[in-house]
Amino acid sequence: MDRKSNRDDRSHASRERQRKCYGNRYTLENKTSFASTSSEKLLRLGDREITIDNTHAYRILHLFSVFSTISTLVNCKTCNKDITFKEASSRGLGFKIAVTCECGTAYINSCPLINNAYEINRRIVMVMRLLGIDNEGLNLFCGLMDLAVEFYSQTYYSCLTNIQQASQAVYKILVKHAVDEEKQKTLEKKDSNVNLTVCGDGTWKKRGYSSLYGVTTLAGKYSHKIIDSVVRSSYCKMCEVWKKKAKNEEEFEEWKESHQELCTVNHDGLAGRMEVNSVKEMFERSIAEYGVKYTRYVGDGDSKIFKGILELNPYDVQVKKLECFACYKKYGLTIEECEKEKQRHWRKGPW
Repeated sequence: MDRKSNRDDRSHASRERQRKCYGNRYTLENKTSFASTSSEKLLRLGDREITIDNTHAYRILHLFSVFSTISTLVNCKTCNKDITFKEASSRGLGFKIAVTCECGTAYINSCPLINNAYEINRRIVMVMRLLGIDNEGLNLFCGLMDLAVEFYSQTYYSCLTNIQQASQAVYKILVKHAVDEEKQKTLEKKDSNVNLTVCGDGTWKKRGYSSLYGVTTLAGKYSHKIIDSVVRSSYCKMCEVWKKKAKNEEEFEEWKESHQELCTVNHDGLAGRMEVNSVKEMFERSIAEYGVKYTRYVGDGDSKIFKGILELNPYDVQVKKLECFACYKKYGLTIEECEKEKQRHWRKGPW
């Protein structure tokens, strides 16, 4: 038998497959194909130089090293004498740079001002809050970074107040747009008055019925956007601080009367009632806030919420309940999985 054969007749069954290359240190930095569609479209446009505006960017620098070097390189344009740089009027991360020569002293802000406040202070407070870090954590971060600053409580809470006001203003604008979009889509679907169909759901900071905070939202049926929300709290940090600080109960009660408008406690009772009370509040204010009625409610299987809406009776028409089939499907899958687990347990036996 001729051992020679054509290449097409050879069997490759015993030959090992070649390993696929999944990349190495040279290929990992190349352009990848798993980017978003928008990114791929931009890549297909070709290589283009993109100018980056660094006028609003921040950099961390060593104050003494930088400005001592600048002092040796520049002179005053007026008196042609040496210039020295010093720090003045420090508030948080913001400060003034005092430029001194024989002509006098001029002051330069280290960052842009918002009214009379340094923009960097509000920025760092907002970033730390997004990361879940409070004033003590912020001061610890500044200390470890050797930033030589300390955020006093007054500076910190004034930044929080401004951030809260700005966030609330943006939230109201976005919610108003969401309600208008839901109204428009409702009119396109039905030739009737603008009575919206909404779905409510709540969440808590932690599981169980001991959570101190809860958030409940209402979402539109057609826009799938949040059109209203309520935050419930059973805890106020300032109340806790003043309760320890006050010498007696009378002093605390006197302070609490002046604190009512700023107190964050707006719920009294079990954490499980936060969702029910929040949905009732949003139904009750729908006409006054947005000029709409929520006449159809998509339930998630929790009968307490819809029962609370019926007891409230916020409109001249009765609110109807629509069942969420996705919730029933989820319950069915859970029951089916429990049944399978039970069958596996019995087949295994007690031995």
